[in-house]
Amino acid sequence: MKLVLNIVIFLVIYPNFIISFGYEKYFDDSNRLILLGQCSVNDWFSETGWNIVAAESYQTDKIQIDRIKELVNTGDISFVIIAGSWCGDTKSELPKLIKIFDECNIDSVQYRIIGVGRDKKITDTDIDNIEIKLVPTLLIYKELELVGKIEEFPEYSWEQDIVIVLEE
Repeated sequence: MKLVLNIVIFLVIYPNFIISFGYEKYFDDSNRLILLGQCSVNDWFSETGWNIVAAESYQTDKIQIDRIKELVNTGDISFVIIAGSWCGDTKSELPKLIKIFDECNIDSVQYRIIGVGRDKKITDTDIDNIEIKLVPTLLIYKELELVGKIEEFPEYSWEQDIVIVLEE
């Protein structure tokens, strides 16, 4: 009974704070949704209300897509997307990355999305020692070793920049 009472008190005091499936969500002082921690693609787009099909107009480079497929199939490659639910750049770029991953047949097991607040601090994950200055940031791993970081926007295109990192 005491546990139930404590939960009720917590929810009354912190009504905008919810913990679910490894990520936290709350609303900042401007009433903007902040997602913190690891989220699935479905959770991210469901929570934010963003339209994942927003990237339909993004034309991927088929040559680079094929090259990414080859490179991903040759080794233990994984990706981490550091994203801000409060960030317009994340809103425009995250759907493009998901589209690229889908076209490359990169399974959701090979990538994850980690939400950060405006301070861009990563906590309670295996990558909390990585400094993040801009979001979105794509971290690229080969055999669990960080081999590349693409911050905010790619230099050429997401596909070409991923290929450049994977070919190094």
